[in-house]
Amino acid sequence: MDQINWSQFITLFLIFGGAYLILEVVRRATIGGIKGATDDHGQHTKAQGIFRILRIIVFAAFLIAIIFTATFNRHQVNQPREDLGHQLNMKQNKEIDEAALKAKIKAKEEKYKEKSLEETNKASEESYDQFIKEKQSNQ
Repeated sequence: MDQINWSQFITLFLIFGGAYLILEVVRRATIGGIKGATDDHGQHTKAQGIFRILRIIVFAAFLIAIIFTATFNRHQVNQPREDLGHQLNMKQNKEIDEAALKAKIKAKEEKYKEKSLEETNKASEESYDQFIKEKQSNQ
């Protein structure tokens, strides 16, 4: 089960709860300042309609924020552990690859040195044999 970072939800409740309380205080102060909550025909005033719309907007924003936080939070809580392990594995794999590459290069250098030595020895032996043949033919 996914872990949830509750501090983000608590922060959202506090922010939107505070916004709703401020909106409600302003609404009551405004509508309370108007004589009567309805006009002469029993219809709600414009102020009540505006505050009703604002209340719906605040509540909808709160729900959207909770949904996004829950969705984002689930990935955020689980992701770093996976990323950390993945980065650690990649770092270890890179080190292993570098060590293997160095060993491969060293082996090729050794092989090249041996081959070079063999060729040098062979050339030396051939030139020595030729030198002896020339010396014997000169005598």
